Amino acid sequence: MPEFAIITPTIGRDTLTRCLITMRHQIIKDYLQIVVGDGPQEQHVKEQCLKEERVHYMETQVKENCYGTTPRNMALEAIESGKFGKFNY
Repeated sequence: MPEFAIITPTIGRDTLTRCLITMRHQIIKDYLQIVVGDGPQEQHVKEQCLKEERVHYMETQVKENCYGTTPRNMALEAIESGKFGKFNY
């Protein structure tokens, strides 16, 4: 069971790749990373997340350009509902 969750909002930038690689090399492995796309993302973003063991992918229905607020809130609601298990965030 993960110790904590990391929520990563994205709009599909190249920096997401660097973020996922960095997380893969962390010493602490007791985490879950939730990547939330702000609106529908290109297929490569979803595929990239599916390759990672500790990463779950979600996306909002429409792109809101709200600097991550809606995607973060969506992930928090999923965490609080128990969708990913029980842990701190």
